[in-house]
Amino acid sequence: PIDERSGDQLAAQATAQLVRRMKEDLAHGTWEGFCDKPVPRPLRWDDFLILSRTRTEISLYEKAFRDADIPFVPPGRGMLAASREVQDILSLLRWLLWPDDDAALASVLRSPIFRLEDKVFQELLGARDLFKPSDVTDRYRTPSNLWPALKKKADQEPFARPVRLLKEWRKHLGFDTCHDLLRRIYREGEVLERYQIARGDQARYNLLRLYDLALSPEIAGTPTVRQLADFIGVAASRGGQEEGALPRDGGEGRVQFMTVHGAKGLEAPVVFLVDANRPAGKESPRVRVRPESPDTPLLFKVVKAYRDGFKVPDGVTWPQDPLQTVSAQARERDLTEEANLLYVAMTRARDRLVLVGSQRETGEENDSPMRKIATGILADGCAQHFQTDDPAGMMRPPEPVTPRAAAVPTHVADDTQAWQPPPPRETMKVITPSGVHDDNTDGNADDNAPLSAGPRVQQDETDPTRRGHQVHLMLQLAADHGAMPAGDSAFHAEAETVFAESSLDWVFRPQNEGGQGLSEVPVIHRRPSNDPDATEERITGIIDRLVVRADRVDIVDYKTNRFGGDAAVRANLVEHYRTQLATYGEVVAELYPDHAIHTWLLFTEPGLPNDQRLEEVTVS
Repeated sequence: PIDERSGDQLAAQATAQLVRRMKEDLAHGTWEGFCDKPVPRPLRWDDFLILSRTRTEISLYEKAFRDADIPFVPPGRGMLAASREVQDILSLLRWLLWPDDDAALASVLRSPIFRLEDKVFQELLGARDLFKPSDVTDRYRTPSNLWPALKKKADQEPFARPVRLLKEWRKHLGFDTCHDLLRRIYREGEVLERYQIARGDQARYNLLRLYDLALSPEIAGTPTVRQLADFIGVAASRGGQEEGALPRDGGEGRVQFMTVHGAKGLEAPVVFLVDANRPAGKESPRVRVRPESPDTPLLFKVVKAYRDGFKVPDGVTWPQDPLQTVSAQARERDLTEEANLLYVAMTRARDRLVLVGSQRETGEENDSPMRKIATGILADGCAQHFQTDDPAGMMRPPEPVTPRAAAVPTHVADDTQAWQPPPPRETMKVITPSGVHDDNTDGNADDNAPLSAGPRVQQDETDPTRRGHQVHLMLQLAADHGAMPAGDSAFHAEAETVFAESSLDWVFRPQNEGGQGLSEVPVIHRRPSNDPDATEERITGIIDRLVVRADRVDIVDYKTNRFGGDAAVRANLVEHYRTQLATYGEVVAELYPDHAIHTWLLFTEPGLPNDQRLEEVTVS
């Protein structure tokens, strides 16, 4: 290098410039400066694939492509999480979860989301009562957090906007799903527009990828803010070992960065294998005693002296040590793996393969991919095709890139109007007949709202919900099998009294009169919705007893409410459950359009006169 840039930086900047030059030259249909092969069509950005054996230097290439205004796909979630814009959003999410995190809030306030100037931010820091004496002792009191200090300045500019937005976003934490909250933050905070001004199109793209990850099935069906923050944080700590999915992109696409491992099975017209002049990694100090066995002993700290063996005088023969044998086998496997990786990288290129590497020490011998390929070309008699000159002028160090000017406004104009998408319509509204009234226990509880119209009676000591379930189950078993099951509980006695009543034979034994009885009948019905926010309504429920005869269908609903025979309370209960029975009647009428539909309430309360147990409810 001829300036302060390292060889790796020069290689990264040269790669970015070469990609742009190739695309621009091919826009005219030629490979000018590269070869005379005819080109079927101009290249797009997504025709370029940048491959690296490791991620050690990949950040240099990302920076070079960003500075050159070349759109690209980061190589994985970890590299995405390492970008400044994604870190700012994660700081915001962490602060929403824990408002005492002053470091996270400071990052958000100084980010392009709010862009508080340094002088203003220092003023805010000083408003935390750092040196205010305590009222109790002569010591200085503990300074307040940054958020309370910010709220005290909510009526001052430029603090009003951050306070308003942060309060609004905190109100939706825990109520909106993670991706809905991100969408709200992006829209209300003009996040995409501000980062595009501050850090270019690539920053906007990275933020959209973060939003896509909030919809990833790898987190959860309904991911929370904490899950997303942890998910991205883990990816960042791993360095982005997993490759990120390639989102759809309009226009000319984006250059894709990938590791050689992650590129298996892919193909691109032009492939750059970067960092290709770096020698293979050092031999591992660990060797397997029996390489062919999966559970072999593993030896540690096998240094070079052990692998090479001991020096002996000339003329003295010395048998090879077993440690040297397994070390040689391990080295051979490593070399084979390196060769396989190089083969994968080379065969990803459909038309052109470009190797890029930074220059090493003069005369240095290594086994880097670039040197292997050059040696192979010369050894195979292909020297006439191997140009040692510099037709593309790449031996010249690339010119330093002028950094993008951070022309970020301190605020967005007040007359800026962001489009707010309408809330998504609910495609289906579910109606449960047993839930259309106030009694959420399906009428099997005592002393509920319907009883308020009449005198209150002493409650049964048994849990009303459990009693309702047990009595329903006993009547179902008795009706289905023609006899009461064995038992001696209070629930059993209540159901047995009802089942044994002869006037109810048409309910429990309709087959004696040529009818058919069904217990616990699940029904579902679809109807157009009257709700403007829903396109369809689904009625779904379970009918306790359905009696079907030649010309009519009877719907019987068991009720275990306690009302002590009081006529006013009974009338109130009938009115209370009328809507439920009407909904059941609507569904059954669709199933039996030529039958008369009748709906009934069957009260099971012990001690109730038999002629007062069954009540027909007329529904419109």
